[in-house]
Amino acid sequence: MDTTKRLLICTLLTSAAIAQGANVWVASFDQVWQTVRERHWDPERTGASWDAARAELRPQIEKAASAQEARVILNELLDRLGQSHFGIIPASTYAALEAGREPGEATPGFEVRMVEGQPLVTRILPDTAAAKAGVKTGWALLRVDGKEIGPVLEKLKDRPMLQTILLGRRLQGEPGGTVEAAFETGAGERSLTLELATPPGRPVRFGHLPPLRMNIERAEPRPGVVHVRWNAFFEPQWLQDEFKAAVEGCRECRGMILDVRGNGGGLGILAPAVAGWFLAEQNHLGTMLAPTGPLKLVAFPRLTVFSGKVALLIDGLSASTSEFLAAGLKDLGRARLFGEKTPGMALPSLIEPLPSGDRFQYAVADYVSAGGHPVEGRGVAPDVETPLTRALLLAGRDPALEAALAWIFE
Repeated sequence: MDTTKRLLICTLLTSAAIAQGANVWVASFDQVWQTVRERHWDPERTGASWDAARAELRPQIEKAASAQEARVILNELLDRLGQSHFGIIPASTYAALEAGREPGEATPGFEVRMVEGQPLVTRILPDTAAAKAGVKTGWALLRVDGKEIGPVLEKLKDRPMLQTILLGRRLQGEPGGTVEAAFETGAGERSLTLELATPPGRPVRFGHLPPLRMNIERAEPRPGVVHVRWNAFFEPQWLQDEFKAAVEGCRECRGMILDVRGNGGGLGILAPAVAGWFLAEQNHLGTMLAPTGPLKLVAFPRLTVFSGKVALLIDGLSASTSEFLAAGLKDLGRARLFGEKTPGMALPSLIEPLPSGDRFQYAVADYVSAGGHPVEGRGVAPDVETPLTRALLLAGRDPALEAALAWIFE
C-alpha cells in the first residue's frame, strides 16, 4: 500500500473516531435533557425555558472538541434548573473509586471521615486489627499501600459522600489480606500493616451507586439508655426487627439515642417506618412532591411504642432518608437533635449511565418537612450543635453522644 492510500485511510479512521465521540456526547445530552423533561416534578422548570436551553446548548455540544468541554456544556444545561442532585459524574471519578486494590468486604477495623478538611479516623471497631494495633481516633490517614490519598480526595472535594466511600474502599480487601496504612498521629508519622477481616453487617448494592455494607449496632452507653446506630436505610425487615428488639427490651428506659451520623440514606419509606416506633398516633414526616402528585411519608404507630426521651445524632453526612427522619421527628417535637447540620441533600435521586460512560445524577421529587420547611439546600440544624474536631477525636471524646446523654438524664 502506497503512502497516499495510508494517509487517506488514517484520515478517514480519525474522522470516524471523532464523529463517533461527538455522537456519544450528543446522545448523552439528549438523554439528560429528555430525562429531566419526563421525570422532573415542577413543570415551570421544564417548560419553555428548558426548550430554550436545549436549542441554545445542543449545537454547542455538537461542536465540543473534548470530553471536558462536553461535560461543561452538560453541567451548564443542568445548572439552568438551579437545584442540587443534578449533575454529571465523570467516568474517571468512578475509575478513581475502583483504583488500587480490588475492594472486598474485609476492613482493618477503623472508619475514616473528612473532619476539618482532613481524612481522620473517627471510629475504632472493637476486637479488630486496628484496635489491637493501637490505632486512635483523630489520626490523619496519609497513605494506603504507599499511595497518597490527598490528590484523589482533592478531585472529589465537592462530593463529601464520594470522598467517604473512597476512603472506605481504599482500605478494603479480601479476608486474611493486609493493608499498609500511614498516619499522622498528632505526634509524628506512623505506618502499620493491618490484617483485614469481614466486618459485621450485610452487603448492599443499590442502582449505580458503589456497593456498601450496611450495619446496625445496639449498645447501652449508660443504664436506662439504648443507643441504636445504623449506616444506611436498606434491609427493611432487619431494620424493623432491630428496632422491635430495642423498643420491647427497653420499655422502662429513660431514653433512646438514634444515631444516623454518616448515614447517606437509602429507601425513603424507611424513615416513617422507623418513626412509627416513637409516635403514639398516626402522623407524617413530610411530603414528597413527585410528578404524579404529593405523597405523604405517613408513620403508623407500632403495637409497642417507646415513650421516653428520643435523641437523634446527625452530621454533615446524614443525608436523604436520614434528613427525612431528622426533619420529621424534629418538627413533630418527638426528638431532640444533636451534632452537626445535615448536608441538605434531601431530594431523592437516581444515578444512571450515559452513552459517554459518565453517570448522570438527577432528582425525581422534592421534599418538604412535616412543618412545611424545605430541606433541600438548607439541611436540618441540630437543636444542640456539637462540632466534631480533631482535638476532641484525639482525646477520645464523642461530643454529640455526650450531649445527648446529659439531656436524657437532666
